[in-house]
Amino acid sequence: MNDDFEPWKRSTEGNGGFPGRYREHRTATSHSAIIKNGRPADLQPLASIDLMRWEGEPVPDRRWLVPDLIPEDEVTMLSGDGGNGKSLLALQLAVAAVLGKPWIGRSVRRCKVLGLFCEDSETELHIRLGDILKHYGATFGDVAEDLRISSHVGQENSLMEWREWHAPGVTTALYTRLEQAVIDHGAEIVILDSLHDVFSGDEIKRTHARQFINTLASIAGQVHGAVLLCAHPSLAGRNSGTGESGSTGWRNTVRSMLYLTRPKDSEDDEGARDQRILKTKKANRGPEGGSIRLRWSDGVFLSEANQQPAGFVEVLQLDQDLVEGLRSLVSNGALVPADPKAPRGFANAVRDLPSCKRYAWGVICSAQARLLDQGKLVRVEMGPKSRRRVYLRPADMMLPGEVKGETP
Repeated sequence: MNDDFEPWKRSTEGNGGFPGRYREHRTATSHSAIIKNGRPADLQPLASIDLMRWEGEPVPDRRWLVPDLIPEDEVTMLSGDGGNGKSLLALQLAVAAVLGKPWIGRSVRRCKVLGLFCEDSETELHIRLGDILKHYGATFGDVAEDLRISSHVGQENSLMEWREWHAPGVTTALYTRLEQAVIDHGAEIVILDSLHDVFSGDEIKRTHARQFINTLASIAGQVHGAVLLCAHPSLAGRNSGTGESGSTGWRNTVRSMLYLTRPKDSEDDEGARDQRILKTKKANRGPEGGSIRLRWSDGVFLSEANQQPAGFVEVLQLDQDLVEGLRSLVSNGALVPADPKAPRGFANAVRDLPSCKRYAWGVICSAQARLLDQGKLVRVEMGPKSRRRVYLRPADMMLPGEVKGETP
């Protein structure tokens, strides 16, 4: 082809003039030599939607795998610091979906699941699945047909690679195997744990991030399901509380972004070390800024908002356990603040006891108000006038250092 019609030229302009660093650009007068419908191929009109096809048609509902958290046909990123439990939370989602059971208090569409776990060994997955199945009252046989998981610890797990800095990324052989496995299994949820294992590009390069997420979204679209991509936040993402990692291309390209974090000061409060908060940092199809308070217990995460006692007998047992728990603390010389939000407040303090560990923080706070109204618990002010503090005690016993006759 004559150079006058070559559609692309190379130049060092805009690259600092350094030899060997080129930027490709189209010249002002060159177009494709391929002619379609009387026009060069690169001047064909953009395809547009025929809106008349929608005339009289009902507007479709948005579809979710998990309402307001994980949309269909998209990639959702689950970010969290190492050790916070995002892998466990993802595995718990897998079991809930296969069994058609709630996940952290949210309904899940019953479907098949495929998971690629690059950080957990088979032994660790065995242990975690055992705890999760026990929580749901199920067996391995109940999930064996619809749940497919692989442990790829220590293997080459890149799904996409960039052979040249400015060239488009290309999928790897593992990506092809993964895509075919998803289709063959009929999985509607695909879990990838985690980003730093399956992504070999530059995290801070926006084009790499967008290409990778769009490639994963093509899998979600093929099966009308969702890809859940676990990730570690960058230092800046941790400090800012956004949970982001590297380029803004990650947040901008995914349709939903969840961030699993710990409550502030939880490391200094033993009663809060099992607590987590799942925050919705981005939700193109639902409400943003919501949060779900979670508590780790017996190998699973429980939603604190969905653990209210179900019947009269359970309420009586709850009340009895809380009163006796407080009695035990006071007998051992503890002063338990009446403020539920205090680091060693009633809810946090009694949950350290084996008899009360299963009760959620919010449930105990509600029970505290009820027990005070019933007179089973009493508030007592103690300390000098400049530093008066309000503590709790059972109605039939005294606090250490309490003076009889002090106004409760």
